[in-house]
Amino acid sequence: MSYQEPNNPYGQPAQPVDAPGLKLGKIGMILAIIPCTATIGLIISIIAMVQSNNANVVNKNAKIGVIAGIIWLVLGVIGNIVFATLQ
Repeated sequence: MSYQEPNNPYGQPAQPVDAPGLKLGKIGMILAIIPCTATIGLIISIIAMVQSNNANVVNKNAKIGVIAGIIWLVLGVIGNIVFATLQ
């Protein structure tokens, strides 16, 4: 008789569980790269990074999203300051 997992009565192998924050990191990175959604992408990337760090998983997409979001945020602030001083 073969061994079956108690949660899986049909004898099929269990599906691998995705590490927390990986999909959220991809979504955050995509949103952070687009200038008009950079702030939302930055927030989502930070959340994904915290979730991944709590699970001891490296999440490169979340790091890229945080970096891109910060860059767009800084460029937006500089652009607003320059625009305000020219008027």
